This record gives sequence, C-alpha cells and structure tokens, in this order.
Amino acid sequence: FNCGLNKSSKNILLGKEINNALKIINPKFNNFVQWNNMLFDKSVGTMDHTDSYFLDTHPSGYLCAAWVALEDIDEKSGPFKVFPKSHKLFLSNTYESESLETHFKTCSNFAESNDFELALLKKGDVLFWHPSLIHGSFEQKDPKFSRKSLTSHYYPLGVSKRGSENAAINRPSHIK
Repeated sequence: FNCGLNKSSKNILLGKEINNALKIINPKFNNFVQWNNMLFDKSVGTMDHTDSYFLDTHPSGYLCAAWVALEDIDEKSGPFKVFPKSHKLFLSNTYESESLETHFKTCSNFAESNDFELALLKKGDVLFWHPSLIHGSFEQKDPKFSRKSLTSHYYPLGVSKRGSENAAINRPSHIK
C-alpha cells in the first residue's frame, strides 16, 4: 500500500500537469524543486497563516503551493479556505524578527475583517497559491466526510530556499 501511495503521489505532485502550471504561474523559470509535501486524510483544522512565515525563497515570493483534491471536497469535511488578495499585506515581509504569536495575530486580525473563499474542489482539481496568501482550514464537521488531498510547495531551480534552517526550531505547529 505504501509503495503504491508513494508512487501515485509522486506521479501527481511531480507530473507534467503540475510542472506546466508552475511554468505558467512563473514563466521566468522552466524547472521547479518540490519542498514540503503532505498527505491529508481528514482535516484537523489549521489556523489562518501564510506559508512565507515557515518557508519561502530568497528573494521572497517565488515559492508556490499546490493543493490537489483526491476526492470531491465537501463543506462538512473541514475545507481549506483562502483570503483573496491577502498576499499583498505581506509581500515585503521576511519574518526574521516576527514571533509566531505576532504572525498569527496579524493573520487573525486580517481574517476578522475580510471575507474568505472555501476551496470546495472536485476530485483532480488543483488550487495554487502565493506563499504570502493567508489561508487555513476548518475542522472536520462530519466524520462521514474525509478530505483526501495532497499539498506540496515548489520553488524555481536556481532560487535559494528560506525557512528550512529555522522553521521547525522553537515554532509550535499551526494546527489548532
């Protein structure tokens, strides 16, 4: 089972469809490196946050995240949510001196006064987002509804990554 899941996940996350979409999103580059992928069976809920706080590139903003629905996503499954245009709030932020608590508070304040969109994707759909976009997810409302999905982050080959050196040190998880 694990070998089949691993191979299927690689075929999706490293497939030509994702790579072609990344080239359209960032046409200056032809090759991308995968960084930090995850498999979700159900949603446990995540606090509103930006990926840039945890991982990004030098210069900031070249990271691109992708969320792939492996099944139809229902509101009862604890869907993913995004705050359109929120990335503009953080475009110049590098987070070197910002605490995790301050980051979550900034995101929370923005979320309280702005609308979000639910990502109710259909099986096979992919949502791409900027690393500075505020996003999170709701907790699962009904155990009959799972949220089988893959998430991965990509950065252009030749651009250095930022975050791996300190993302896990002294920073608690952003799971609720």
